[in-house]
Parts: sequence; structure tokens; C-alpha cells
Amino acid sequence: MKRRLLSMVVLPCSVWAGIPAVAVDVGHGLKAPGARSASGQTEFSFNQRQARQLSQVLAARGIGNVLIGEWGEMEKLTDRTDKAAAQRLFVSVHHDSVQLQYLAESSRFHGYSVFVSRRNPYPRGQPGLCPAHCHRIAAAR
Repeated sequence: MKRRLLSMVVLPCSVWAGIPAVAVDVGHGLKAPGARSASGQTEFSFNQRQARQLSQVLAARGIGNVLIGEWGEMEKLTDRTDKAAAQRLFVSVHHDSVQLQYLAESSRFHGYSVFVSRRNPYPRGQPGLCPAHCHRIAAAR
């Protein structure tokens, strides 16, 4: 089933001030590329472009970051999180798909999702979720 993919950023937000580095993870990889869009592109290819752009935006704003899984070589989530262990924030870029029956009206679907790990030491927002920063990241696309 072909699906059209819409951009989504999945990330635990934190207070940006004082963060020495952000791990920007390219969701999926070459062996498990995720859903395929109506145009034939894989979720991995969308994620790769979005993650590279996010990395550039962060760098332009003086926020150090490292791309993880940029070339599709990472297969397991634990490999990704192990590589990101030294960073203060782990951002994993993914895209949502639209079911085939909704393709004709897909323009009405937009936005992003934020997921915070249960292991987050600040589950209640201290510093927790920062909607303003999530909006800025989504707008930077």
C-alpha cells in the first residue's frame, strides 16, 4: 500500500540554554527504511533530509549537535542511544504516513508529535516539554 508521508519530529524537548550537544537521530535505516510514500520515497529518505536540515539549523544557532544514523547504518535503537549517551538531548526524526483512503484530502493533515521517554528525569516539565522550541524546530523545515 502506498502512502503519502507527512513530516513529523519526535523529540524530548529540554531547555536549550546550556545544552552542549544534541544527538539528532535519523529514524529508520537502509535495512528497515520504514513506510513508502505515494511518490515511492522511503521514510528513511525523508528522515535523512529532515535530520540534516535540523542539524544545520541547530549549528547556525550555536547549538552543538551530532547526526546519528545519517547513512542508514544503524539498525538497533540501542545502538543509536548508546552513541547518543554523551549528549544532553536525543532527537529522533520520523515521519507519519497518511492512510490510502485519506490521500485525496491529505493537505488537511499537518503538524508534529512529541514523545518523551519514560526515562526522562524531568517528566513533568522541569525542564520537560518546551512547546515554543518544538514549534521553532517544526517551522525551520
